[in-house]
Amino acid sequence: MHVTHPDGLPAIDAYQRVCGARPTLVRRGRPESGLCLYRWGIKPVREALVPRIREVTLTVHLGGAPRVRAFTDRGLTRRYSRPGDITLIPRGQSIRWLVDGGADFATIHIPVTSAAYFEDPTLDEVLGLTECLFAFRDDYALASTKALIQSADAAGELDRRYTSRVLEALAMHVSRVLKFADAERVRLSQEHREMPPAFPAAPDFHRLAAMIDRRLGDPLTVHDLADFAGLGRSRFCDVFTAHFGISPHRYILRLRIERASHLIRSGAKSMTTIAYETGFCSAAHFSTAFKTCTGLSPNAYVKKGRANAEKSCDARPPATDPSLLAQ
Repeated sequence: MHVTHPDGLPAIDAYQRVCGARPTLVRRGRPESGLCLYRWGIKPVREALVPRIREVTLTVHLGGAPRVRAFTDRGLTRRYSRPGDITLIPRGQSIRWLVDGGADFATIHIPVTSAAYFEDPTLDEVLGLTECLFAFRDDYALASTKALIQSADAAGELDRRYTSRVLEALAMHVSRVLKFADAERVRLSQEHREMPPAFPAAPDFHRLAAMIDRRLGDPLTVHDLADFAGLGRSRFCDVFTAHFGISPHRYILRLRIERASHLIRSGAKSMTTIAYETGFCSAAHFSTAFKTCTGLSPNAYVKKGRANAEKSCDARPPATDPSLLAQ
């Protein structure tokens, strides 16, 4: 018979549902403290919903997806969680992550029963937390987590004492984090039935194209475009390519070369100035990209004239130098 706890699932059950596997590593403190650490790996996904769990959870982003966000009651978080970042999640609340990839992370769990073990009123603030502290840096928490991961399995008494004391120190440190962490403090969305407000079926392509045109001279990345459209990176690339017929990289490159061609024909600016004004990091990169698209170097384009040089970028293979555009 399945019994649902009013405050949610035990942490290990909730995260096993999300990851589809058992934790790759487990570290437990003294039984009376109830503290534990799990390490998890999640396969590439767009989103991951962690159901409500009973414990306060400290999530440590170890690796994988470089820009992870969460859904709040006002939309997506402004910040991104990157490897090395910490997120503190209140007990009894679910969290939906926008991952857009795979991730390696650890979770440290602080149960209600730990209050009686520690006999410290500062821990009551942690257990009574209502806001999520999202994506902050904390050297102590990160170093402690890595130390627990790298430590030997607690087979001997010394190993068990080491694991317990590091976990206990980490739990007490969390009460300090509440006051001093430079975190984005948000209320997590608890409505997970549908995603249309945060993920429109298709972005406003006219508005998107206008933004690209305005920022053509800037270091424009696919992540910038995806954020502007309100989509994850993978989903954005799919809908962009379906609409325009070419990838975002090729689209931006084509526009940059077209603008550069116009500026070259005007004869008013040097090649170096044109390179920077059209978003290339140097005159050399500009020259390579221009020749890849048109079949002529910028100087040859000037010499041969417009008639022989107007060739479609789409008729040529894409540039192979990844540094031509920001990834």
